[in-house]
Amino acid sequence: MSSENVGVQALIKKDAPKAVYMHCNGHILNLVIARSCALPVVRNMIDKMKSTIIFFTYSPKRENLLVEVVTKDAHSTGQRKPLTDVCRTRWAERHGAYNHFFSAFIFIVKALEVIALGLHTNDYSQDVTTGWQGKDKAEANSLLSGLQNFGFILTIYQLLSHLTGITVKLQRTSVDIVEAFGMVDEVKNIYKELRETIEDDFNQIYEQAIRMAAQVNVQPTSQPRAAGRQTHRENVPAETVKDYYRRNMAIPFLDHVILEFEFRFSPLSITASRLLGLIPSIQCNSDVTVDVSEAVQLYQNDLPSPELIDQELKRWKLRWRNKSSEERPTSCAAAIKECDVLIYPNVFKLLKIACTLPVTSYECERSNSTLRRLNTFMRSSMGEDRLSSLALIHTHYDMAVNLDEAVNIFSKLFPRRLELTSVLIP
Repeated sequence: MSSENVGVQALIKKDAPKAVYMHCNGHILNLVIARSCALPVVRNMIDKMKSTIIFFTYSPKRENLLVEVVTKDAHSTGQRKPLTDVCRTRWAERHGAYNHFFSAFIFIVKALEVIALGLHTNDYSQDVTTGWQGKDKAEANSLLSGLQNFGFILTIYQLLSHLTGITVKLQRTSVDIVEAFGMVDEVKNIYKELRETIEDDFNQIYEQAIRMAAQVNVQPTSQPRAAGRQTHRENVPAETVKDYYRRNMAIPFLDHVILEFEFRFSPLSITASRLLGLIPSIQCNSDVTVDVSEAVQLYQNDLPSPELIDQELKRWKLRWRNKSSEERPTSCAAAIKECDVLIYPNVFKLLKIACTLPVTSYECERSNSTLRRLNTFMRSSMGEDRLSSLALIHTHYDMAVNLDEAVNIFSKLFPRRLELTSVLIP
């Protein structure tokens, strides 16, 4: 599909050179993070964290132990939640799990010490500190040795926090999506600046990791050994421990993120997506500034009268400026219905092009998320027609339905001798 040489994209561009291949931008952000997290040092950290989460969440007794440790040792128990699993499909949503895991890191290590080494038995109830089998002790000891490692504690999950805002906005309405496209360049510049000032920024992360490691009796005493032909792990030589982790962890991660941003978010797709700025709810929003000049220039040869586009855009904006926010269209489909092709021929043409640009696929995928509400176990034998009808009713639940008219239509489609009366009037 996406290959520029032999894919469907290439076949379409032979006949329509201006056609823009639009991969769902929410999925692109997922791919940026997934490819960056494929680094060996980051991948190992994620595997250890997932194993620890599974160890506690798959056993009520272990989870009760962790809850008791958090409840007793945390300063504010109201802000502590049970350990949550890492999202398996949405990489961009994992930052919340990372943040929560490392906020409870000290309590997790303490719970593992209770199981593996029999420590802190007098601090908690006997029900959760005794009766552990040899298999539990062996697995807890293995996890404990992996977590009490300075390379694991010195993670780069903090650097992913710059992506959380874009992730949320790319899943919302058109106004948020337009703002998110502006944030793409902003976040890209942030990572480039972090790469240039990695010396100072990494010092803060390193000092924070030292403080966290001291609370679990871990010291950065030595760096991993570097081998001449090693290719499956970080292997850049360094003079100090700090330089080692900066060169083998922080710098490769930032380089991967910047490279993936440049490769995944193509300038052509971002330029074409600026056509969303023609939507009146976005155009009249003072908090969102969208420059559609680049998109107009891209499709200049397709416009009926491109020399009048500037004046036409001013008239289009003045038409909706005095309207209330409820009266302004919020999508390309709604805007093109309100656009008179005789008065605004150029705007109509641009809106027609904008309607063909699938910026994200979150809206259509939400129907898959709600399918379980319709196709329940009690309705497992219904056919496709009934399922499609229920899906349409669920999608357009805000539309008022005239039951009398529905009964009349049903009686004409399926004539019977049974007299059909109104279900509302007795």
